[in-house]
Amino acid sequence: GTSLEVFLEKLRTFLADAPVIPCTGKHLRKMIDLTKPLFEKYGMAFYLAVLFHNPRSCVTLFSTFYQKEDIASCQRADELYTELQTVTQNAGYQQYRTSTLGAEGLYRRCPEYAEFLSCLKSAVDPGGILSPGRYGIARRGSDS
Repeated sequence: GTSLEVFLEKLRTFLADAPVIPCTGKHLRKMIDLTKPLFEKYGMAFYLAVLFHNPRSCVTLFSTFYQKEDIASCQRADELYTELQTVTQNAGYQQYRTSTLGAEGLYRRCPEYAEFLSCLKSAVDPGGILSPGRYGIARRGSDS
């Protein structure tokens, strides 16, 4: 492959966090002030994309890039991801979306959301055949 293909194959990226903020400079500045030091703490490049969701809301999309063959890099990326979620949620910013990696923390913070998803899972997938256990969502009345 090309050098770009080889480079990209050595990297792994994942959506680290995607909190929603009010579309104001004040909230964007607060988000940057909360998160940029975390990237520095874990030795990761600060990457933030701001997506205008509607006239009132922006999604702040953080991505972490790391070398998947480097165990220390993977560990730092996981720790950064967890701390990003904790810090932004503690500041009152809700998630636009999360990955399977962040679902458990989200469910701990909002067990009602986990219960709601469990009800949906039971209604849509009564046999429990769609991605069993993948998102940490069990059908109501099941042990999985």
